Amino acid sequence: MLHCLLQSALTGESLPVTKNPGDGVYSGSTCKQGEIEAVVIATGVHTFFGKAAHLVETTTHVGHFQKVLTAIGNFCICSIAFGMAIEIVVIYGLQEREYRVGIDNLLVLLIGGIPIAMPTVLSVTMAIGSHRLSQQGAITKRMTAIEEMAGMDVLCSDKQAP
Repeated sequence: MLHCLLQSALTGESLPVTKNPGDGVYSGSTCKQGEIEAVVIATGVHTFFGKAAHLVETTTHVGHFQKVLTAIGNFCICSIAFGMAIEIVVIYGLQEREYRVGIDNLLVLLIGGIPIAMPTVLSVTMAIGSHRLSQQGAITKRMTAIEEMAGMDVLCSDKQAP
């Protein structure tokens, strides 16, 4: 007995696939013709769909947005370290000030050089962009995806059947 199964949501095949008795069938397939009786051999993350979902969730891809934030952070750290080195030379080497005054100046330089509000400002900006996209019917899983999509020149997509 032949069965026609539509599994486009799982495999990307746009046409129904013919299955014979004994062939494997993916969970989530739709039987378009005939009847089918199946034995479940895997559930959850052990299924075809579960493995695919697990791969998507466990990706460690570092996006452009994260790279830019890291570069800004590294620049700030290097600038602060360089400024503190100059401050130490000037305060203790040239001006011969007391220890306490020098520490106060170094702490001011250290605290003032850290862009503490940057993550908050960027998160709010991303949230506003995500909200505006949701008003137009878009769904964003990660807010950083907005910035990554904005950097694209060409988007190629494949419309799946049905």
